[in-house]
Amino acid sequence: MHTLFAKLSAALLVIVILMGVVFFVAERINTQVYYEELTQRLNAPIAMYVTGQRDLMPGGVPDLDSLRELASHATCSRPRARFSAMACHRIPCCSTASILTRSRP
Repeated sequence: MHTLFAKLSAALLVIVILMGVVFFVAERINTQVYYEELTQRLNAPIAMYVTGQRDLMPGGVPDLDSLRELASHATCSRPRARFSAMACHRIPCCSTASILTRSRP
């Protein structure tokens, strides 16, 4: 590591490795965001149907029984559909209900 060539080669190798890591991490993040968006678009018809059929937040409070029933029906019709409504018995504020309520036309 005493020659200039060796030092420049090592510096270039470090730069290339760092760029590779940065591009790999960016690709992983972009892929995750893409698939989340795709899943939301695929589940949009379910959300529109559900919001037209029942009121999930009467008076601003989540109706946990309706949300549990909704989660059961939705996962039967689309097994990969993810609803945080299944966790409503643990979380006092259910984000799925507010998302579905906001998507009303």
